[in-house]
Amino acid sequence: SSTTTLLDATNNEAPIEAIAALKPDLIVATGFYGLDAAYADLSKIAPTIADTSIPAGDTWQERLTMVGKALGRASDAQKAIDAGQSAIQETKDTYPALAGKTFSLSLLFAPGQIATIYSESDFAVNFFEALGLKVTPDLANLTPFSATNTSAPVSMEQVNLLDADLMIMAFSTSDLQQSFESNALVQSLGAVKSSHYFTVDLETVSALRFPSPLAIPWILEKLAPAFAACIVRLTGPR
Repeated sequence: SSTTTLLDATNNEAPIEAIAALKPDLIVATGFYGLDAAYADLSKIAPTIADTSIPAGDTWQERLTMVGKALGRASDAQKAIDAGQSAIQETKDTYPALAGKTFSLSLLFAPGQIATIYSESDFAVNFFEALGLKVTPDLANLTPFSATNTSAPVSMEQVNLLDADLMIMAFSTSDLQQSFESNALVQSLGAVKSSHYFTVDLETVSALRFPSPLAIPWILEKLAPAFAACIVRLTGPR
C-alpha cells in the first residue's frame, strides 16, 4: 500500500489487532522494547524480524542488513549502509577534535526521572563512538531499567554523572526543561558552566535512539552546531 498508517506503541505494547488489519507481508520489529511479549502474536500475522540480542543491541548496520536480506535486497541495503557510514566519516573528518572527548545523551521524561544511555552495546553509543566520542565513564556502573535495556535511570541527585565534554539533553515538555535548567545541581555542572551543554528536541533524540541511513544525515546536520561549539569551547577557536 502507498498509504502510511501510524500506530501507537508508546507503552511498548504492540497494537496486534491494528497490525493484523493492515495485512503486512513482513513485520520489522528490530528495536521494539515490547517484542518479547508480542513476538508470538506478531509472527502469526507475518514473518517478523526481531533483534538478535536486546532491543538496542544491534547496530543500525546490522538492522539494515537483516531487513535487506529479508526483502531480497541485500545489495541495496549495503549501498545504504555505505552512504550512512560515509556521512559519519565526513563529519568525523570535519571535527577531528571530537576524538576522545566524552559525551552523555539523556532524556528527562517525567519530573525527576532521567533516562540516559550508558552501555557500549547500545547502538546510539556506537553511533557517537563512530564519530570519535566516548560515553562518559561516570555512567559505567549504572543499573539499567531492565535486563534487556541499554539505558538507565538517573535521579536529579545523580545529575553530576551526566557531566561530560558534550552533554546532550532532551525533554518531554518545556516545563521539564525549565525546571531542570533552573536546578542548582544542574547549574553547577562543568558542561553547563562552560557552555558545552546542548539540548535537542524529541524528534532528534528519537532518531538517535533508532539511527537509520535516512536519519543519519539529518541527525548529523542537527548536531553539527553542537559539535562545532563544543570544539571551540574545549580547544579554543581553530
